[in-house]
Amino acid sequence: MNGFVGRLRELDILSRHLGDRHPTATHIGYAGTIKWRTRNPVTPSEVAHLRTSLTHLPGASPDTPIVAVCPAGIVDPSTLSATVDADWILARR
Repeated sequence: MNGFVGRLRELDILSRHLGDRHPTATHIGYAGTIKWRTRNPVTPSEVAHLRTSLTHLPGASPDTPIVAVCPAGIVDPSTLSATVDADWILARR
């Protein structure tokens, strides 16, 4: 997956499906982005761009869940499968 991730810079979070043991992922569990912005939330256009980028990633499908992490929040959380704030992640280190 590394070769593809390098070309898809907006993908910060990738998870292979737990049962996928192939050298090239055949199923992506979820994909997403991290934006460390405190004033500008993730926009619907950023989510749409992320969704389009997934079409170039082996193992991703239109059903691949998309997640986002952003301290400023998400403009429209309904466009994502899940949202998590940075405090939640940092509390689990």
